[in-house]
Amino acid sequence: MNPINITYTLPKMLWVKENEPETWNKVYKIQLAKDYVRLRLTNEWVSDYHDVSGTLLLDVANLRWADEIINLVGFERDKLPELLPSWKIAGHVTQAAAADLGIQAGIPVVAGAGDLATENLAAGLSVRISY
Repeated sequence: MNPINITYTLPKMLWVKENEPETWNKVYKIQLAKDYVRLRLTNEWVSDYHDVSGTLLLDVANLRWADEIINLVGFERDKLPELLPSWKIAGHVTQAAAADLGIQAGIPVVAGAGDLATENLAAGLSVRISY
């Protein structure tokens, strides 16, 4: 379990919920920044375990949303995306995204990872993670 501090997403979400209820009531879906980029590329709304572990809403031992915490803080579960391993193909670049970006449609797009997991990969560190 990660200790709670202000760098995690949950305390920020709770602050908005408690201090800006009008804004919170307009929330349609919750996603991290890279998840929005992937959504625009693929029209697939997912996130990866590594990045979501920084929200304090992940049951790390079971690699699923921590429904107990979600229910405790009063979040709507349907506002959270499907979870995937970082390496899993989450979708493919759509025709619309390809036209906007000048790239080929159909390019596979993986779920991705948070900054530390990606930095370790780039540094050549090998860490075995079981999903």
